[in-house]
Amino acid sequence: MFDSIKYNLSYILVMASWSVVGMISTDLAMLYINATLILFFHKERYFEALFGFFFLIILSDNTEYLWNFAKVIKPYYLLLMGILVLTKSKVLISDITILKRYAPYLIIALICLQFSVDPGTAIQKTISYALILLVVPNIVLYEWKRLGPQFFSNLIAFSIIIHFISISVLIVVPEVGISHGGRWQGMFGNPNGLGIFLILWYILYSAVNIEFPDLFTRKERIFYLLLTLLFLWMSGSRTALLSISMYELALNGFKYSRYLTLIVLTSFFIYFDFLYEGMIGFLVDLGLSEQLRLDTIEEGSGRYIAWWFTWEHIKYDSFFLGKGMGYDEYLMRSNYAYLSQLGHEGGVHNTYLIVWINTGLIGLLAFMTAFLSFFVQTFRTCIYSFPALLAIVISAYFEPWLSASLNPYTVIFLIILILITRIHKNEKALA
Repeated sequence: MFDSIKYNLSYILVMASWSVVGMISTDLAMLYINATLILFFHKERYFEALFGFFFLIILSDNTEYLWNFAKVIKPYYLLLMGILVLTKSKVLISDITILKRYAPYLIIALICLQFSVDPGTAIQKTISYALILLVVPNIVLYEWKRLGPQFFSNLIAFSIIIHFISISVLIVVPEVGISHGGRWQGMFGNPNGLGIFLILWYILYSAVNIEFPDLFTRKERIFYLLLTLLFLWMSGSRTALLSISMYELALNGFKYSRYLTLIVLTSFFIYFDFLYEGMIGFLVDLGLSEQLRLDTIEEGSGRYIAWWFTWEHIKYDSFFLGKGMGYDEYLMRSNYAYLSQLGHEGGVHNTYLIVWINTGLIGLLAFMTAFLSFFVQTFRTCIYSFPALLAIVISAYFEPWLSASLNPYTVIFLIILILITRIHKNEKALA
């Protein structure tokens, strides 16, 4: 892991230069960054190309105006990367399982364009979703085949570098790295964004550690866990704490009995309200009320207002077919003043409601069928498949990231899917 950090530093410096140029001129950065992408492909540095995109979309999620250039450039970068992948026959491998499974959802999203209030935005979002499903699996599978387990060591090292950059931001410009009453957000747009990042990278790290137990030393494992715990605590993300806790509970339970663990988890959710009140009281007694913001938990940080408002529009406007990708953003923006008076500012904060209002119930069923199929298929052969599903479902319930493509979280999610499905195929081949 530490050797991989040194390896990754060279192209991190290249990406740092992107930031410098972007702060000077967005137009100049457009030329420079896309020229760098073409050079990466020419030199067959596909890992660097992919994580250049990852770095760019992290910057784009930040609200700091100096990084606004990333918002403008990221769709063009993805489009160019998709074109370059299609021209590289050795990268464009025949296994496009993820794209094929999501194809019905994408087709329904295209059908919903006829009802869109902003067809231009809707078609762009649909195309970008298709592109991300094409680009990420192809590059990841090619680089995994080329580098072996070292590819995943490079991945984890990249996440550590992002944490180091976040720490630098916290020290140098704390007004950018800290918000919401002292909660850490690092390079991300808000503390909950950091929380999602922690959930998905922790799942990926855990899966890699299980599949390649000799990849990291004991010191490297301890270091990564301590770093994750530090950021988890300082972000104050309750969803991240719940998701990671449920992941660990399910993973360790599965080591003894899959079905007993499923019974326990099902009972937990059935009696959630009763257990919830007891858990809150216990945490208050421990003196964790302020850190976990337990005084605001009943309001759900405004989420319940957004969910109620979205559901009212789903019932009358988007029940079976929605109004195209991006309609949720249009709806919340156009009703900002009204929602602000009710106590909510922001988006829908629920992946499933977003997919429903954008593509209707038919689109939601297609989306969930594709999403769940990977975990159902690998339930028996991959011990971390269901725990990962559980953590991701919880996160997506409170956050919108899984419904969008141009964010850093969907990229990590796809890498997790690739690891799970590829290991499943290997297990079946050996059986």
